[in-house]
Amino acid sequence: MEKQGKMKFAVNGGIGFGAKLNAKQLMAISKYMEEDEELELTTFQQLYVEVSADKQEEVIEEFTKVGLACYPGGNYVKSLRTCNFCEGEEAEGMPVAKELNRRIAGKPVPVTLKAAYTGCAVGCGEPMLSDIGVMKNRDRFPVAHICPYA
Repeated sequence: MEKQGKMKFAVNGGIGFGAKLNAKQLMAISKYMEEDEELELTTFQQLYVEVSADKQEEVIEEFTKVGLACYPGGNYVKSLRTCNFCEGEEAEGMPVAKELNRRIAGKPVPVTLKAAYTGCAVGCGEPMLSDIGVMKNRDRFPVAHICPYA
């Protein structure tokens, strides 16, 4: 999205357990903010960042170096939303979640699509409330759905 020479894009700490950012990531983001500016935290576990359009590539490169994942804002498949407190990379199937995100996040679509993944039947990542949802239960994925307009 563009607004008066500014470019808006979404960032997060990558796909993992919980929506977490470290000090290095926060410092990189704040470097490009004015003192009175605010960050918007979305329901997709992303922060919307606005930077000068001519600095966008430089900023995204710097953000990537500190481990931030960057996505376009607007009508795109949003980055995968995951559970906020599960543990166990293999047990909860995070490699599947990371691969799913790699394949779909940031793809242009006619309307914004939300995607979610959860590593157990509790469903904390809210896959059943998203346009694209995957739920792992033990060694299977008994619930996977795509909304009719996706």
